[in-house]
Amino acid sequence: MYPFCEHLVPEDDSQMVVETRIVNDMKSHLTEQEFWQMVEHLHAVGKVKGKCGPDSRRNDLIRVERHYAKR
Repeated sequence: MYPFCEHLVPEDDSQMVVETRIVNDMKSHLTEQEFWQMVEHLHAVGKVKGKCGPDSRRNDLIRVERHYAKR
């Protein structure tokens, strides 16, 4: 769960976000469909364990537009 800086625009330090390394790795190693299945699974497990509330899903804040594995 190490923090990782992600450039939204290559080489533009004013357009950066922080994400966890594991999310960046998942985007690199999974297809987009596999990535979203993992996100949905983790959210469901979090709800069952009481770690996420029912309104915790904020799709307007999620950006996954690069690094998908090509298969």
